[in-house]
Amino acid sequence: MQSDVPKPFMKLLGEDILAKSLSAFSGLPIKNVIIATEKEWQPQIQAYSFFVENPEVKLHFVEGGKERHHSVLNALGKVESDWIAIHDAVRPFLSESLITKLFTNCRVRGSAVPAIASRDTVKEIENDQIKKTLNRSSLVLAQTPQFFNKTIYQAAIGMMKPELLYTDDASIVEMAGFNVYWLEGERKNIKITYPEDIAWVTWQMNQQIG
Repeated sequence: MQSDVPKPFMKLLGEDILAKSLSAFSGLPIKNVIIATEKEWQPQIQAYSFFVENPEVKLHFVEGGKERHHSVLNALGKVESDWIAIHDAVRPFLSESLITKLFTNCRVRGSAVPAIASRDTVKEIENDQIKKTLNRSSLVLAQTPQFFNKTIYQAAIGMMKPELLYTDDASIVEMAGFNVYWLEGERKNIKITYPEDIAWVTWQMNQQIG
């Protein structure tokens, strides 16, 4: 992102991206929020309106790990529920209805991952050469929040193998042999990753205000 400020604390119309991501959960009966971050950012997070206006929500901090799953593993010790939702801090545009739909399905099936179909043709490459065109009708693009039964997720974490590549939490559960179920996500639920994402999203938000 070419910034001295970590992505979750970059601003969208004056508000931290992380604060906006949390706001989608503000109307739901959330009991615990666990955030993996450096200590220097913790006072700023504690002052978010999400926590000021929801004093019954317990806020916990854990140290971030080298990889995503290390951070999640650090957070698991703070989980008091039978259900967990793992969300990217830089996906600030999800809806409350999506969260509710995911949780409802997770309680029945043990997992629920939002995903959307790819609009683009997907290619498999090797170095600078295209090797194969994949059948995009059987491919989806995974999003977050990803919901899991805590017992299933803990078991999957315990079965991780260092030689495998885990790019999200669903991949950990999949590779452990558990079923992972997906639901239609939301195209607006984008992950802010590149500098141009900030510019585009800010323009979109200004258009809505105007």
